[in-house]
Amino acid sequence: MMTATGNRPDWFFGEMARIVADAGVDSFVLYDSEILRRKRAAGEVPELLAAGLRAAEVDEARITVARNPGVAVERMVERACPGDLLCFLGAVQGAGLLELVTAELRNKGFGREGGR
Repeated sequence: MMTATGNRPDWFFGEMARIVADAGVDSFVLYDSEILRRKRAAGEVPELLAAGLRAAEVDEARITVARNPGVAVERMVERACPGDLLCFLGAVQGAGLLELVTAELRNKGFGREGGR
């Protein structure tokens, strides 16, 4: 799951995406953050990251774009399986990222006695 601050030059997003793609990540959930957008249009940051992933030859089926951090967490947890390592590049304000992820994982059945 990743986003970036919008006040970076366009090339930055492609380079960030390439580095993450080269790290062997299986699935990407890109999200928009109103707070981090910094004069960019809504959806522009995750689309720049997605373009960078495509340029790094990441299959489109491995890329999901979410409209906000909460939806991104939902999409990430939907894909999660026991033993997966979840990585976050970005930030959220207000409801903490840890709380969002923990709630979604519990909703999916992770962490319950006798569960996953």
